[in-house]
Amino acid sequence: MPNRKTVHTTQDIRCLIFCCLFVFFSASASWSQSVNLPLDRWVYSFLDRLETKGLFVSEDFSTRPYSREAITEIILKIDNRVEEIPDLLSGVESEFFEQLKGDFYEELQKSGQDIAIREREYEPHMFSWRDEDVVAHFDGLVGEQVRLETKEDVDLGIPSATTSFGISARVNIKESMAIFFEGRSFILSDTDSLTNIVFDASLGLPVTKNALVDVAITDNAAAYMVFRLPWFDLTFGRDLVEWGPGVRGNLALSRNSNFYDLLKLTFRYRKVKLEYFHALLNADETKYLVGHRLEIRPSKWLQLAVTESLVYAERNIEPLYLNPFFPFIISERHLGNQDNNMISFDGSLYLPQHRM
Repeated sequence: MPNRKTVHTTQDIRCLIFCCLFVFFSASASWSQSVNLPLDRWVYSFLDRLETKGLFVSEDFSTRPYSREAITEIILKIDNRVEEIPDLLSGVESEFFEQLKGDFYEELQKSGQDIAIREREYEPHMFSWRDEDVVAHFDGLVGEQVRLETKEDVDLGIPSATTSFGISARVNIKESMAIFFEGRSFILSDTDSLTNIVFDASLGLPVTKNALVDVAITDNAAAYMVFRLPWFDLTFGRDLVEWGPGVRGNLALSRNSNFYDLLKLTFRYRKVKLEYFHALLNADETKYLVGHRLEIRPSKWLQLAVTESLVYAERNIEPLYLNPFFPFIISERHLGNQDNNMISFDGSLYLPQHRM
């Protein structure tokens, strides 16, 4: 019984925080906003390739996901470079870049810059709604992934094939608030050890056997709203964050996790960026993950960063951890050294001789 009381109290605090923020920002936000591009999209690896070639330097540093607006700015920078020197992109890269421009043609049209976009590359949608105040896109999602290894070569809990289907929605309201939803269900073939009819949150996503024609099925979804104000962005909902340099993995926080409920603030000022979030983890007990990352670009080709992340559990939200500017290493000591804190430092150097 005491554990249930703690959970209800925590939920009440989260609801109160959300209601206060929603009322305040709904009344005051009046700046253009866009949702983030999900971390599993091909665009990120392609942009990594072009940044390595020196075609642009990201203003969003090493904190992902990027907003669609930020990627639009990157596309414009690359397009200007390619207009000056057409040979910067190979034939294959040029085709991918045309596809990228098509996927962001709405945002590029709003930029006011004259940029050539092939009409056949325009981002397709199953259904779209537009009027003076609302622009909404709705799509269906279908995917198939097959493993070539035999069951004896891999963990028996890994499915040999995964079929996914779902829906996504992207809504922009009065250029002041953006809403994103993407939900998928996954049909898992030949799973043995993953199935748990009674869901245990500590094991990850729920996997139910015989859910659909004698197969195992699981699902996952992201959903959030985002606002922009002059000094910071606010994101509230269910999503992921990815911090730090790396291609296959990241030094600070990776995308190899389930979605979690979070409140995220992003501050930008010239060559400085600070991002903070407070998240509720999917676990068998009340557990929170908080983090903040400060990135600085002392020069165009050098980035320095410091990151702190902390996990605390079995109690209500700590007000001290809601302060995005206060060092967690000090907060933890003030609260009795009962939490799990990590601090990291990293830097990225973009060598001039690698530019084209």
